Amino acid sequence: MGVGTILSGRKFEWGAKGYERQSMIAPSQESKLIVYGHRWCGMVRPVLEALDRAGAPYEYVNIHEDAAGRERVREINHGNESVPTLVFPDGSTLTEPTLAALNVRLRAMGFEAPPPGWLQVIKRLFGRG
Repeated sequence: MGVGTILSGRKFEWGAKGYERQSMIAPSQESKLIVYGHRWCGMVRPVLEALDRAGAPYEYVNIHEDAAGRERVREINHGNESVPTLVFPDGSTLTEPTLAALNVRLRAMGFEAPPPGWLQVIKRLFGRG
């Protein structure tokens, strides 16, 4: 996956190359959020799940597979490859956000991320979600 791979369906699957989306839906360019991450970061998955629950359109860029994405993250984070790094439609960024900070930004954009359901929490605890 790389820049230009637009991901905003309801369900993402953990695949051989990291996060893979089923049922791809292209969001409008002006409202899309970009999430930079990689499969080894434990915080990327909860961020993507929160975005899915909120229904916020986004593009996921794996910085281990996309050189331009990796450079963009380094540019934003003063040479560091800190992920998740989110770039909002207005150009502002959040790096390694808490879910509370992410929810504040999502509400400002008109989205609301309900808490995860009990089954989702149990699956995550046992490494199956």
